[in-house]
Parts: sequence; C-alpha cells; structure tokens
Amino acid sequence: MTHTQWSGIGAGVVATLLLLAAGMVNGSEREERYEYQRGDDDRNYERHERNERRDDDDRYERGERYQRDADDRGQAGYSRNASWGGPDVPPVTNETYRNECGSCHFAYQPALLPARSWQAVMGNLSNHFGDDASLAAETVQELERYLVANAADSGDAGRGERIANSVTGTTPLRITETPYFRRKHHEVPTRMVEGNPEVGSFSRCSACHAEADQGRYDEHSVRIPGVGRWED
Repeated sequence: MTHTQWSGIGAGVVATLLLLAAGMVNGSEREERYEYQRGDDDRNYERHERNERRDDDDRYERGERYQRDADDRGQAGYSRNASWGGPDVPPVTNETYRNECGSCHFAYQPALLPARSWQAVMGNLSNHFGDDASLAAETVQELERYLVANAADSGDAGRGERIANSVTGTTPLRITETPYFRRKHHEVPTRMVEGNPEVGSFSRCSACHAEADQGRYDEHSVRIPGVGRWED
C-alpha cells in the first residue's frame, strides 16, 4: 500500500473520530439543555409552592375572622384566630345537611365546590354517583340554598376561592376532579390511598385529614392510615 493510500486512510480515520467527537459534544449539549430545562421547571414549581405556603401563613398570622349571619347564610360564623392550622374553609353548620348527607359519606364543606357544581349535584339526586339519594322537595331546596350561599365562589370561603379559580369554565361534580385538589395531592402515591384498605379513595377526606370535619386541610394534620404523617 502506497504512502498516499495510507495518508488517505489516516485522514478518513481522523475525520471519523472528529465526527464522533462532535456527535458526543452535541449529545452532551442536548442533555445539558434538557437538564437545565427540567431544573427550570422544578424551580418554577417549587417557587409557586413556596409562594402559596407563604400566602397561607400570612392569612393564619393575620388571624382573619370570618363572621357569617346565621339567619341569612345558615351559619353561626367561625374564626381564624386559632393557632396554626385554623380552618381552611368554613366548617359545616347546617344540621339538615350534616344529617342527610353526612349519614352516607363525609359531609363535604360547601366551599370545596363552586355554586354551579352544587346546583348540578342537587339537581340529580336520583342518580347521585350511582345511588338514589332523592329527598323531599323542601329539603332539597334548603340544602341547595345552604350549599350555594357558602360555595367556593361565594366570596367568603377561605381557601375555597382558590378552588373556584382553578375550575373556571367547568362544572366539576366531584371535589377530586378540581385542578386545585389534584395539584395538592399529585405527590401522594395512589397505593397509599386507593390501594390502602383503610382509605380506599381520595374522596375520603377524613381518613387522612384528622381535622377535616372542622374545615382544616393543611398538610401538618395529615396522617395516612398504615403510613403515618405525610408532608409533600
């Protein structure tokens, strides 16, 4: 083989090595860009969570006081003057609602859904998520008035305002369908809830939120059966 041929082969090898090196560099750059973007996404999410927690802390520290007129709104009122973990939403105070609805499932606070959702739910009690929950007409009217007056978009619903803002343009029938609920529970593994015989569903608020009946849903009071304390 002549010197010229050897020179050609050498040049070809060098060119191949250069191309491989360039490919490795490009691949490394792409990976670095991906990692950088992923880092940006993580930082943005963490920043959002920090801001929300800070807003919550500010509200607790200010000790906001919500007083409702019992005659007009069906509630005796409630205060946020408690220590850390004051009510996130007004607790249930309508005894008819507590007895009629709470006898079958957790009596969800009205502020966990917007008014239009409650109207849709109350308008189809004969097929209430697969069950017939029909009630006397006057009872339905009383419950609907109470739920609508104290709904997430009532303007005086604590954390309910955030729930209402997350469902703009939609009418969720389940609290677990709201974007706010999903965002707050997205880090909780399904196996700890739906796969947990002591819980069974994300809709069983009181199974993990020890003070759910008081309208307190902050992460500091979460205890998952068989798992223990949980903070995302």
